[in-house]
Amino acid sequence: MDIIEDFLASSWKLPGSVVGVGSFDGVHLAHQQLISQAVKRARARNLPSVVLTFEPLPQEVLNPDFDGRLCTLERRLKAIETLGPTQVCLIRFDLAFSRTRPEEFIDRILVNRLGIRELCVGFNFRFGHQALGTAELLERVGELRGFKTNIIEKVL
Repeated sequence: MDIIEDFLASSWKLPGSVVGVGSFDGVHLAHQQLISQAVKRARARNLPSVVLTFEPLPQEVLNPDFDGRLCTLERRLKAIETLGPTQVCLIRFDLAFSRTRPEEFIDRILVNRLGIRELCVGFNFRFGHQALGTAELLERVGELRGFKTNIIEKVL
């Protein structure tokens, strides 16, 4: 598994991929299912599987009182690696990045940098400025941009 640190500052790019995106703090059962689904879909399409995640965690930046980190970045990466993705791309999450509009995130990162063909997100995934982006928005925009969105339901 290759790790692309500070993905946005790099020039790293893919012509096609299947992406699983989320914070993945703790890499719990639902996270494992999401990442495994992305890896499975990528293998079926003969494409790289990419886990796109954030460091620091968005909660740490947006909520200064947050002290609920479940594990270190190193432990997160080791847990993700066991699930078999080709790459992990780390986005440095800061206040400037938090102002990214959902459509800009989709076009600039998913479409232009990762060449997304399929996406896996959790049912409650929120992204972009003021958390205006949703899994349903990804489905709608994906139809227009040529990628499929797989929404992973709640795991109990």
